[in-house]
Amino acid sequence: MIPLGVPITGTIAGPGIPTDPPSLPPMMSQAYEITAKETVLDSIAASEGNPPFNLTWSTVSNCWQADASRAVFTHDYAVTNGSAQEQGSNLFEQPSPQCQTLLNPDQINWQGGSNTFTETLPGPIGGSLSFGVDGYQHGAGQQYGVVIASYNPTDNTCTYQNETDALRTVLRQKNAGWVTFQAAAQSPTNATVVLTFEGVNYAVPNNMPMDLSQVQFRGQSPVSNDSQSVTYLMTTSPGQQYTINPDDFTWPSFSPATNYTHTYNDTYDTCPILKSYAWAGNYLTDLHWLSWTDFTNHSPVHILWTNGVDITGTSGNSIIVGQQVNLTATVDTPAIATSNFTWSVSASAISNFVVASDSSSGGALPLTQTNNASVGFYWVSGGQQNVTCSVLLNNGSVATSSASFTVHRPNSSMTVVSTGTIGCDANIFIGGSPATGQYLHFGDGDGNPGVLFTNTADQNIQGVYQWVQIATNAVRTERRNNGQLRTYIGSGLDFAYPLPTSRVNSIADSPALGSADGTGPLSTNYTAATVQDNYNMWLMFNPNQSATSMSPGWVPLKVAQWGWNAAASRTGSVWSLTSGSQVPATPSIGDTTNFPSWSQIAQDAVWTP
Repeated sequence: MIPLGVPITGTIAGPGIPTDPPSLPPMMSQAYEITAKETVLDSIAASEGNPPFNLTWSTVSNCWQADASRAVFTHDYAVTNGSAQEQGSNLFEQPSPQCQTLLNPDQINWQGGSNTFTETLPGPIGGSLSFGVDGYQHGAGQQYGVVIASYNPTDNTCTYQNETDALRTVLRQKNAGWVTFQAAAQSPTNATVVLTFEGVNYAVPNNMPMDLSQVQFRGQSPVSNDSQSVTYLMTTSPGQQYTINPDDFTWPSFSPATNYTHTYNDTYDTCPILKSYAWAGNYLTDLHWLSWTDFTNHSPVHILWTNGVDITGTSGNSIIVGQQVNLTATVDTPAIATSNFTWSVSASAISNFVVASDSSSGGALPLTQTNNASVGFYWVSGGQQNVTCSVLLNNGSVATSSASFTVHRPNSSMTVVSTGTIGCDANIFIGGSPATGQYLHFGDGDGNPGVLFTNTADQNIQGVYQWVQIATNAVRTERRNNGQLRTYIGSGLDFAYPLPTSRVNSIADSPALGSADGTGPLSTNYTAATVQDNYNMWLMFNPNQSATSMSPGWVPLKVAQWGWNAAASRTGSVWSLTSGSQVPATPSIGDTTNFPSWSQIAQDAVWTP
């Protein structure tokens, strides 16, 4: 068989790669920023007397004599140029007129005065809020009194008469307000986020437990809840502002009934003005308030890396091309997710570079397993690369999270040190030994090879290197003495994977053509021979210092395209070059992320006929 190259065995080694797991990279914040908030406390209380019955029916004026006052405290917060400003007012009012025909506190004509204030807050606006009715007492009662009608000082006698008054109770305290937050600029568009309200509380009668699963937000029940927090799904877009207000929520309300009685008797005075009185009535206390201490948001999808480190929304995760990246997506909480996961990995990420055990085939295995909770790959390209995982949630929405990596790629330098000359003689080493006859050859296979490639390794990125050569088109012909033309067309892996070398950080090749009848020099059975060879030489890198040629993680760095053309003819027993034999121009070398790929070994081709 005619050899296409003269390989020399050996290895190339470079410095090792660190094996420590990565430190936690900086976060690309996707948390909200509270930009504005308002809180309002509205309290209607009894000015004097004995609550809860603070209104008395006046038979003279035919109206309810009001014994009530109202206070409204309003606080507005806003972020301006990075600092929080507070503006507020304190309002104090009484019914006008004092005698009212209305019992609805929202329909009473309240009048009074207020004062305002403004101040700068030392820190950010808090996320707490409370709204709803802390307590609204309303109901009917009566007052029964025995009051003095006349008094005779002569004999110190008193006469009394009975009085009956209708009573009402109108006492209420309620909170109102809203809070506005802005989604982070780094967050995805129309992103589904998990919105969790912490320290949640709502009004319940004494000794009754809360059931936070009954607290709905914008028509949806919690996706999860415990004794103090409730979690919902919400869609946000980067930089957009969203306001949360009482109308967004529904939750249980209660109105426990109360029977009220109170009796007083004056047994101390000889002739008391008020001998005795009694209050009696029934009223309800409406309870319907909701509060929380803070709220947070995050993506429901978490991307976990080495040792379970959560890298969701992070940037600057530093790795090297060829370094295996194994990621797992988890969903918070698991009950909201289907099993539909979709990974998207930027640039030239692959599953692996694989070679058959007999080297008969090889190439990059594309990344196709992207629909499971876990994904494994490595990058071939350097620079900033992104990974995104999208999960179909059981409410039909899609939640997406991402992480960013800084991928380092060696800046190795591949050069052609020398190119040899074409000859047709015995000045060639075949298989490491001097030739025993004439060959058509490029270089001498020893000190003056046809081509010599060198690699100046990047000392800042540790790893090992190897060479792989592909014969893209190796065409040889030899013409028999009877005029029959025989042809040899070889393509695929040149000789072996990887192409061995005994040189340090370099490799040489000196291809040669001998007899078409088998191994050995050119034969007198033929009168002419030609060579038209074209090759691609790859420089490949692996970040694992202990990697073998079959280890995962190999990436292409450089590729050189080169070839040679030659022709020879025989006169008598002597072969000599003919005109037209030449070496193409200096090989072209460039960066590449394309892998060598082959389905056969070039030397397995045969001569025909």
